[in-house]
Amino acid sequence: MRKAVPGLLLALLAGCSRAPEEPAGTRLLASDLVEVSGLAASHAHPWLWAEQDSGNDPVLYAIGTDGSTLGTVRVQGATNTDWEDIALYEQGGQTWILLADTGDNLSLRSEVRLYIVPEPDPHDATVPLQQTIRVVYPNGPHDCEAVAVDPAGDTAWLVTKRDTPPQIFSVPLAPTDLPTVVAAAHGTVPHIPPPTAEDLQDSPRYGQYRSQPTALDLRPDVAVLQTYKDAYLFRRAEGQDWGAALAGTPTVVDTPQLPQTESATFTPDGHGLWITTEQAPAPLDLVPLPGAAP
Repeated sequence: MRKAVPGLLLALLAGCSRAPEEPAGTRLLASDLVEVSGLAASHAHPWLWAEQDSGNDPVLYAIGTDGSTLGTVRVQGATNTDWEDIALYEQGGQTWILLADTGDNLSLRSEVRLYIVPEPDPHDATVPLQQTIRVVYPNGPHDCEAVAVDPAGDTAWLVTKRDTPPQIFSVPLAPTDLPTVVAAAHGTVPHIPPPTAEDLQDSPRYGQYRSQPTALDLRPDVAVLQTYKDAYLFRRAEGQDWGAALAGTPTVVDTPQLPQTESATFTPDGHGLWITTEQAPAPLDLVPLPGAAP
């Protein structure tokens, strides 16, 4: 994001419709985590996995819920062209991590990549690359920062960033001998509110970016789509696919106004969201969801 629009980070700081805030209980990430672009909660362990975007090494960061760095694990055989989201899922009795190398600020990449690795121990030095899926879109390149895996563990879902409205695609995760996989189109996300008059007045140049999707996470019956301004919950009815669910009317979750919110993930119990931002010091905030117990 920062490379596509010089000065955007400072502009977003100045252009938020609400002042940046640090709620009580905010945790701060380590100072070397300055461009966190993806966040996912471990299913079986009390930590989060994070990644950083282009210009950084192909490394996974294990983060405690107090913000401490528990370990860094290099992904063997992977390249960080522009990692923009991360997802954990179960398949075949194993927990897997999907790394979405899908950022494309200028929509110039002929293909993007999904890397899949087994969930490592935070103290491992490296983790082997299990699978690389090379993806092309059926209608040309897109910038995408919001990627998640269906809880069934067989499909990745992608929501584009710079399209209005955002477009939805899916990619099967089954191994294939094809050199590239063509993502399937599933319509759009039509009900993300556009920037308000206040957003545009506060920042005439950059207020227009406040509604762009920057992270996606899925649970069996609900999706969260994070933007620079708020998060949105989409309920999935029985038998619906995620494309239809994301076309529905969401519930707005008022998330803390951070400088550049590009990471969000459900807590393991589904009662809250962990979110963080690019820029150091980066707060790690726990946001309760509507109807969740304290």
